[in-house]
Amino acid sequence: MSRKTDRSNRKRKRVGWDNELAVVIPRMDEQPINFEDEDKDMHDVVLVVQGKKFFCSKIILAKHSGIMKSMFFGPYEEREKKEIELHDVSIVDFNNFLLLIHGALEVNDENLVGLLKLSNMWLAPIPLKKCRDFLMNESEKPIKDRYDLSVQYDFEDVKTSIVKNVTNTYEFRQLIPDDIKTFDPSTMALFLEKSLKLNGITPGKPEVWPLYNIDPYGCESPISQRHQRAPSPFRRDSPSPPHGRNRGRAARRREARESPSSPSDESDFRWDNLNWNIND
Repeated sequence: MSRKTDRSNRKRKRVGWDNELAVVIPRMDEQPINFEDEDKDMHDVVLVVQGKKFFCSKIILAKHSGIMKSMFFGPYEEREKKEIELHDVSIVDFNNFLLLIHGALEVNDENLVGLLKLSNMWLAPIPLKKCRDFLMNESEKPIKDRYDLSVQYDFEDVKTSIVKNVTNTYEFRQLIPDDIKTFDPSTMALFLEKSLKLNGITPGKPEVWPLYNIDPYGCESPISQRHQRAPSPFRRDSPSPPHGRNRGRAARRREARESPSSPSDESDFRWDNLNWNIND
């Protein structure tokens, strides 16, 4: 075994399998806080997650989680247990949750989803607020993922901020669900307002020509004049049509005869030209 491989094995170890992928977390002794320490003076409860034991403090967990407080100090059978098994929780997410409430972990895009799940499930307001603040101000996840998380956990301010910061129709379309029946009712008015704004429409304000077309990339281009309303020949205030083929044949002949610069007879015109050519 090479020195590099041996060093890697000492730093990390495999703790389980999930969907055919190995779940790897740092060793407890390499973390800021070691939850494998069996010192009885440092813990008063053992929480088992997927067969792995975490030695924890009831008081710290109860201060951050309403569910944990009821479980440890309420009228439940878990109150008297020294070892409690937790279900529907992954080892990595629970380890991150413990580090977060002990102030030894910052929220990032990698641990955000797991921390949101546990913080919401266990009614932990402080960890949930940290996740909400990160989602609104620092997360670099795609706009669709950020919006779906804000809807899932009912973050009204995050939803409003995401929709208001949409700058083009491409981002706007990503927020529209595939099934319109699943549309979040609380944001329908906000979406309508953003749609009108992207199309250059302001409610209660008359439109000023020319209108503008907005392409999917947010660029604006004035509508051609030919798309605007053309004068109708049936309106009295319409200007007279220009000289051309639309005029009647009789009117063109009458103007030709009345014009002083044009001959009154087509035959005279032809003979004049002929005489002029002969004399020349």
